[in-house]
Amino acid sequence: MTQLIKLADKAPVAVGKKRKIYEHPFHKEWLIKVYKNNSKKPKFFLNKYFVSMHHHHSYLSGFVRELREYVRSRYLKECSIIPHMQTIIGFAETDMGLGMVVLALRDAEGNLAPTLKQLIKQKKLTPELKVMLNSFFTLLLHVELAVGDLNWKNIVLAYDHEDGERFFLVDGLGDKTFLPLHRMFKPVRRHYIKKRIAKLRNNIDKELP
Repeated sequence: MTQLIKLADKAPVAVGKKRKIYEHPFHKEWLIKVYKNNSKKPKFFLNKYFVSMHHHHSYLSGFVRELREYVRSRYLKECSIIPHMQTIIGFAETDMGLGMVVLALRDAEGNLAPTLKQLIKQKKLTPELKVMLNSFFTLLLHVELAVGDLNWKNIVLAYDHEDGERFFLVDGLGDKTFLPLHRMFKPVRRHYIKKRIAKLRNNIDKELP
């Protein structure tokens, strides 16, 4: 029988718009991502039905679509973004629902890798890191995978002994709409990523001299 991992009484190490991230209690090199339940308790039958459908859609549009793009990346002829993608380990049953288990990305001191937002807000995005970030943006522009949510919280700067520092995409894979337009049409995908990169660069220009 699969062991239920208890997370509800623990503090998350990070919180996104839709998911909370926890350290895995048995494997310190892993993290567990679970969906937040922000829905109010339904008062009527129809409300209960729509809340249930919302939760169902959240998992399909999140875990399933993200996993599908992750698997696709391994079967494309050339996918230069793979070294910049967070490794998916598998799934775990938790008291907060099904959780996705991923490899923890860390900085040189062993702390969780800082997000691009943290680097910008803390004035730590050096000229050298800007060059590295621009190279990362170039990879994203040519990637064949659907990236439905590209923002400064989904990009982190991680470190390992072999390759040093590099930027990673830790969330946002997969289409976030009912029709998978990003996956089906390259112009749609490229237009979206161009627009999001322009917004990220605008944020950098606002925050840094």
